[in-house]
Amino acid sequence: MTKDFCRHTVFGLMSTVLNLMACHYFFIALSVRILFCIIADELRRLLTTMENLFADFHTKCIGPGLLSVKSCQLADEFDDLSGMHTELQVLSEKINSMFYVQGCCVFLILYLNNICVLYIYYMLAKQVELGPQFSHAILYFLPLALLLYYADGYMLIDLVLRYMDAIEMPAQLLKDCAAWLPILDRRLEESVKLFSLKMAAFPVSRSLLYLFDVTRPMVFATITSTITNAIVLVQYDYQYNET
Repeated sequence: MTKDFCRHTVFGLMSTVLNLMACHYFFIALSVRILFCIIADELRRLLTTMENLFADFHTKCIGPGLLSVKSCQLADEFDDLSGMHTELQVLSEKINSMFYVQGCCVFLILYLNNICVLYIYYMLAKQVELGPQFSHAILYFLPLALLLYYADGYMLIDLVLRYMDAIEMPAQLLKDCAAWLPILDRRLEESVKLFSLKMAAFPVSRSLLYLFDVTRPMVFATITSTITNAIVLVQYDYQYNET
């Protein structure tokens, strides 16, 4: 009795600690993602302003002097934005390093739990030994609990993916404008290129266990893998435990 109590207590504490870590990471990543989105919106505004500025210059709506002044102003804004983005990238890398082990454990638990849930529902559907041990109230409560569990898991994974996308969004915006960079003002062009170089110098890792990159195809493949493993368990049970 004492051993069972100690074992259940340890498992409960481990689960609580992991859930607490996941909760902290969720709100930290959410806050940093908002900042990255703000930087991306500001960068998009600067690029649009820059494009309009040179369109006006080519149509001779403004002269070289005004072009130089506005280009210098835009270059200063690019430099400031680049500095803020670099600081956020470094902060993001520190956050990922801080929660790396806990994050791997959370994803592993989600993977194993999904297999177990599918298998247990198969067992309940068969109404074998597990079925009579649960009251009707618990059986009605289980779908709601599972709905909340999967909703929580979906929100966490979706936030991680959107968080990584927000980090890479400025690089994509600068990549799209690379075709017309050579015709820009020299100082402004150097500021934009410096922004790109800083992003390349501080990449944020998507690695999971140094084996996989956390991407949408990887998440989909993982979910598919859990379903496949659950089907294997069901087939094994059907073949060897069918009465």
